[in-house]
Amino acid sequence: MYKIGIIAHPFGIYSDSLKKLKNFKIKFYKKNELPNKKTLINFAKDCDGVIAGVEIYDRQVLDNLPKLKVISRVGIGTDSIDLEYAKYKKISIYNTPDAPSNSAAEFAFALILGVIKRTHTLGINVKNKDWTRLHHYEFSNLTIGLIGCGRIGSRVLKMLLNLPFKKILINDIDKNLLTIKDKRVTYTTKSNVFKKSDVISFHVPLTEKTRNLFNKETMKLTKKDVSIVNTARGPVINIKDLENFMRKNHFSTIALDVMPVEPYFGSLLKYKNCIITPHNASMSFTSRKDMEIGSTKNILNFYKSY
Repeated sequence: MYKIGIIAHPFGIYSDSLKKLKNFKIKFYKKNELPNKKTLINFAKDCDGVIAGVEIYDRQVLDNLPKLKVISRVGIGTDSIDLEYAKYKKISIYNTPDAPSNSAAEFAFALILGVIKRTHTLGINVKNKDWTRLHHYEFSNLTIGLIGCGRIGSRVLKMLLNLPFKKILINDIDKNLLTIKDKRVTYTTKSNVFKKSDVISFHVPLTEKTRNLFNKETMKLTKKDVSIVNTARGPVINIKDLENFMRKNHFSTIALDVMPVEPYFGSLLKYKNCIITPHNASMSFTSRKDMEIGSTKNILNFYKSY
């Protein structure tokens, strides 16, 4: 009987996904925090397959999982896996690219509206018995910038088009991804997005080109009161540079659902105008159900052909 380690958390909301694995021996990683490499190796060293979250599978980890034949990722990104080395080790990699897209797009859209209207900052102020009223912006005066317009970014764009924003600037490597025709929408360079946008939202995968994409140099290009939303990957933004930026730009509002190291309880939390959520964009009930079904099917399909 093959042993499957389930590390993705939460998992089991949709009970039928576990029933489909009845012919496998299942073990759960029960802690809320991501396992470090040592913990992951100890947990999965006897597993034939894993249903994975965003924990790291680098060369060291893969070399110490001798039985591993398949990684089924709950979600889109595979940047936490050394794909070349996994291929060399003949480990099959699967993900569920469509399942979380709508949930993540809606969450990003909600954060965009929140930073414009400053609702989170106002809520924190009142909890701290501070009844200060804050200025906020009207949509018709704003330019929104999207860095990345793929599965999630394109959905965010469609939502934004239902509101009277002045302009929407898009930067993406594939112009064919955009089929919507609207005079407010313009394809442009990253530099132009940084310079002209009032709100910038990131929707790119983590690659060597996107790592630290928003850093002290690109931050210099932005407006002094720009607002930033990141629901993509934590390392897309250089967090140290971002904190320096926030010290100087008190009118900016930052909303981050992803951090380079999670969980994050660092110094950015002291800023009232910085919203940090716990990697929650894909946590709609529908999304989690679809990701569980998809990741389970990937395991079943692998072993049908194995």
